Amino acid sequence: MNKGKLLGELKQGESFQSSVFLMRNPLLKTAKTGKAYLECTFFDRTGSKLAKMWEVTEEFYYHIAEAEYVTASGRFEVNQFGETVVVNAIKVFDGDIDLEYFLPPLPGNHSE
Repeated sequence: MNKGKLLGELKQGESFQSSVFLMRNPLLKTAKTGKAYLECTFFDRTGSKLAKMWEVTEEFYYHIAEAEYVTASGRFEVNQFGETVVVNAIKVFDGDIDLEYFLPPLPGNHSE
């Protein structure tokens, strides 16, 4: 399973490609511009971060909202609203899931 970057490794302004995340609470929201966007929470073993993808269609939202695991590319931003993963591309992950990748390490276990 090619996992990509961990959420806890991302720095302000850093881009990432094809990272695998557990996705929870996908919502279709409307921006001030009137355009729809996806808001959800990404998880991995380092924690969780709010994620947003701008200008999505309802059809795309209903397709991706069914996913539990996704592959995403984008960048990490920190601003006055907090930490956000800005998603450029997202798709349903179709590989084998290594559940250990999504669980925090046990105390005393320093293997990565």
